[in-house]
Amino acid sequence: MLAKALRGMLGGAERISYNPVAWEPAVREFRVDGALLRLGGYRHQHADTVDVLGRVHRITLLVIPPGATQAAGHDALARASAANNAEDPTQLLVAASAADPGNDIASAGGNQAVN
Repeated sequence: MLAKALRGMLGGAERISYNPVAWEPAVREFRVDGALLRLGGYRHQHADTVDVLGRVHRITLLVIPPGATQAAGHDALARASAANNAEDPTQLLVAASAADPGNDIASAGGNQAVN
C-alpha cells in the first residue's frame, strides 16, 4: 500500500488529498498498521495528482491513468521526476502520450477510489 511505502520518506502518512471530481467516492478515514489515515477531497487539486502528507513532509504524486502503456507511464514519471521539470501534470501526460504514438495517456482516465 502507498502509505506503507512512503512511511520512511514522510515520517508516517497522515492524510491523502485528491480531486473528488476525478475520483470515485472514498471512505473518509481508515487505519494502516494501527495508524489513522484520512482522505480528503479538494476540488482545487489537479485531477491527475494525489498529495500524501506526513508528519515531516508532503509529496505530490502524478497519477498515471490505468489505460496508459508501460512506455508512456515510464516517460511521464521520468519527466515528472526530472530536476528541472516545470511542466504541470497535464503537460506531462500529453508529452508522454506524444512520445508513444500508440497510446493516448492524456485521456485514458478512470481513476479509482481508495478503499
